[in-house]
Amino acid sequence: MQKQINDPDREEAIKHSSVFIPYSYCHGVMPDYYPCVPLHWHREFEICMILSGQCTFRRDGDIFTAKPEDIIIIPPGTMHSIHPYGGRVAYDIILFHPRIITGGNDDRIYIELLEPILSGKSVIGTPICTKNPYYNKMKDSINTIFNCSRENRAEQDLLLKSELMRFFWLLIKSGEIQLSERERSGLSEMMYPVIEYIAEHFSEHITVEQLAKVAHLSESYFMNSFKKFLGLTATDYLNQVRIKEVCKLLLETNEGVTEIAFVCGFRNIPNFNRRFKEVVDCTPLEYRRSAKNGSMI
Repeated sequence: MQKQINDPDREEAIKHSSVFIPYSYCHGVMPDYYPCVPLHWHREFEICMILSGQCTFRRDGDIFTAKPEDIIIIPPGTMHSIHPYGGRVAYDIILFHPRIITGGNDDRIYIELLEPILSGKSVIGTPICTKNPYYNKMKDSINTIFNCSRENRAEQDLLLKSELMRFFWLLIKSGEIQLSERERSGLSEMMYPVIEYIAEHFSEHITVEQLAKVAHLSESYFMNSFKKFLGLTATDYLNQVRIKEVCKLLLETNEGVTEIAFVCGFRNIPNFNRRFKEVVDCTPLEYRRSAKNGSMI
C-alpha cells in the first residue's frame, strides 16, 4: 500500500483541541471521500452550522432534519452523525473544550450551567432555527466565533472566548437549554470504550466476544445494549468504520479493491462488496471512478 492506515498525513480534517489551543475549526462538505459523517463522539463541545443542503442529524436518541442556517450543539461525550438528504451539504464546525468558558470545575458557571449539560440533566434544543427570537443574535455570535477560529491567533482567542460565553448566555435566555426528560444513563459510559477500541483496531479481526469483554458485559447483554445505544448492531457499526477507511484509500491510493478491503479488516470479499453497496449505494470501482471524474456519488 502507498499509504498505511496510521499515516499522519491521512488524519481527519478536524484537529481536536489541545491545552495550548483549546478549540479547532473545520469547514466540511458531504459527500467528500465518504457519503456521510458516521456515528462518533469526542470530549469537546461542538457547534455546527448548516450552510447549504439538508441532512438527517442524529444526536444520541434524537433524529431530526437540519437545513441551511440551522445551528446544532453537541455536548461532550454525545454520539452523533450526519447523513446528507438529497444532495450535497456544506457546514462549519468548531470544537472546543468546556474549560474555555469556565475557570474550572468549582465555579458556579460550571456547577449550575455546564455540569447539568455534561451529565445529561439539561438538554440543548435540536436544531436551533430561525424561528427562535434570539436566533439572529446567536448567528452573529457564531459568525464571530468562526471568524476568530479561522484566524487562530492569540489575540483573537480573547474575542472567541468572550463570544462563546455570550453564545451560551443567549442559549439560556432563548430557552434552548432545558431540563432533560431522560438523564444520560450509565450505558454510554460502558459503550464509549468499545467505540474507541473499534477505532483503534478495526483493521484487525474483531469478534463480538472481544467487544463484550471491553464493555465488561456478557455477549447477549452487550449486543442488546449496543443496539439500544447506537441504533445499530456492533457488527454494522464496525463495517461502517471499515468502509469509511476503504473510501479514503480508494481515493488516495491506486491499490486494488481487494487489497484495500483486506487492509481495512474485511476477509470475505463477496461480503465486503455487499456491505459496501449497502452503505455507499454503489460498488467500490464505481465510487473510485465517480471521484476521479469529479462526480462524487
